[in-house]
Amino acid sequence: IYSVYCGLTYFIPFLKDIYGMPVALVGAYGIINQYTLKLVGGPIGGYLADKTFRSSTRYLRFALILAAVAILIFIFMPHEKLNIYFGMSLTLGFA
Repeated sequence: IYSVYCGLTYFIPFLKDIYGMPVALVGAYGIINQYTLKLVGGPIGGYLADKTFRSSTRYLRFALILAAVAILIFIFMPHEKLNIYFGMSLTLGFA
């Protein structure tokens, strides 16, 4: 889990350097990524672990497999032709 959060932190300069995003948009994305998603995602993840999966281990296994598949899809997509907003929404889905 910690490695996913660290990876999302390093994705912010990637958006600026590779996609050429404006600094203001990168800053807004960073705030949403670092604070808002964790504030909302924690209770949602806890609810899913308790009510849907009935085990935090099963929930984490499912979530990490889903994140790994999404990361692999993102890696093999052409970065030059990829829409910036699609890439942002894909990485926000990881959190």
